[in-house]
Amino acid sequence: MNKKMKIKEDLNFELLDEIASRWSGRAFADKKLEKDTILQVLEAARWAPSSYNEQPWAFIVGLKGTKNFELILESLSSGNSSWAKNAGALILTLAITELERNGKINKFAQYDLGQSVAFLSLEAERLGLNVHQMGGFDADKAGESFQVKSPFQAMSVLAIGFRGDPESLDEALKQRELSNQTRKRLEKKVFFEEFNH
Repeated sequence: MNKKMKIKEDLNFELLDEIASRWSGRAFADKKLEKDTILQVLEAARWAPSSYNEQPWAFIVGLKGTKNFELILESLSSGNSSWAKNAGALILTLAITELERNGKINKFAQYDLGQSVAFLSLEAERLGLNVHQMGGFDADKAGESFQVKSPFQAMSVLAIGFRGDPESLDEALKQRELSNQTRKRLEKKVFFEEFNH
């Protein structure tokens, strides 16, 4: 039984296939991604909801074999760079922390960026691609490499590509790749009565 089937077995309700089968793999196939494919998943990100429709996000794209890819890769922790180097693209995500309409702090910028990445991830899944989101990177180093200045703030890195063979990973990562994906039960996260936590 493959990992996607195991995920679907744990669902309480039927969901969109892209939601039910999405997971963050680390094994990437050695296959190039076309610029248009990346633009397609970024188009999905463009249509995410945001407070006041500010769309407070931006993306620095590094296709494999480009300088941007190498600069983003250099900002990753060693644990992430060991497998992310095989992805077809690396994307540095940026939150725009000031409101365009009045210059005040946008307290929802990071939240809205997260929504846009969720949309991107589901479109990538629909296209048969894997997206792995990472917080394990040096935001200051990435910001210096690309001269990121306020109100832009480096938030995360996405590795995108075609799924590869888990055997390509070291033993510890391979075990994580093959382990069951779990989620906490709804009753631990959803409250219809008093919230006594």
